[in-house]
Amino acid sequence: MISDLKKKAATIECKDPEAEFKRFAGAAAKHFDLFPDGKRITVKEKQNSLSFVKNRAGLFIMLASPGIEWEAAMAAYDARRLTEQAFNFSKGESLRFCTSDKESMKGREFIRFLDLILRCEISAELREAKMDHRISVSSVVSVADCIQARRVGNTSILTKVDKAARNLFGLFGIPVPKEVVVDSQVCSLEELLSL
Repeated sequence: MISDLKKKAATIECKDPEAEFKRFAGAAAKHFDLFPDGKRITVKEKQNSLSFVKNRAGLFIMLASPGIEWEAAMAAYDARRLTEQAFNFSKGESLRFCTSDKESMKGREFIRFLDLILRCEISAELREAKMDHRISVSSVVSVADCIQARRVGNTSILTKVDKAARNLFGLFGIPVPKEVVVDSQVCSLEELLSL
C-alpha cells in the first residue's frame, strides 16, 4: 500500500496536489509527510508511523496439531469465530432463562441450542449469497418475526408480507406464506431427539 501510494503521488499534477493526495490516500495519508511544490507533491513515509500501527495491532498466533494444513486450521478457526458471533446475541438474555425447575431449564436450553443452530445456518446462507455485509442475522429474524398469523374461530388472518420479507424468503428458498396453515406438523420432537 505504501509503495502504491508513493507511485501514485509521483503522477499527481494539479492545482492542489496535497488535497488530491489526501483524497485518494484516505486514512493512510497520516503515515506520510507531504511536501507540495507547485502542481506536484513529494511524499515521505513518516519514520515510526507504520511500526507504531503494527505494534498496536498486536500479534495473532494459532497453534495446531502436527500435520494439520494451515487452510484446515483457519477453516476451523473461522467456524468457531462465526459460531461465537452467532451465540453473542443471547448473552444478555440469560436472566430470562432462570428457573428453579430443572426440567424447565433443560427445555429452555434445548430451545436456545436450536435457535443457535438456526442462526448459524442463516449466517452461512447470508455469507454464501454475499449478503452478510448488507443484513445481519438478527435483522433476518426480525423481518420473519413481523409476519403474524391469527385465527379466531374459523377466520384466519395473515399479515401482509412486504418486499423485504419476500426477498428473504426467496433467498432461503422458502415459499412465501399465502394463508394460515392449521394442524400442520413441521417435524416431531422424537425425530429431533433422535438426531
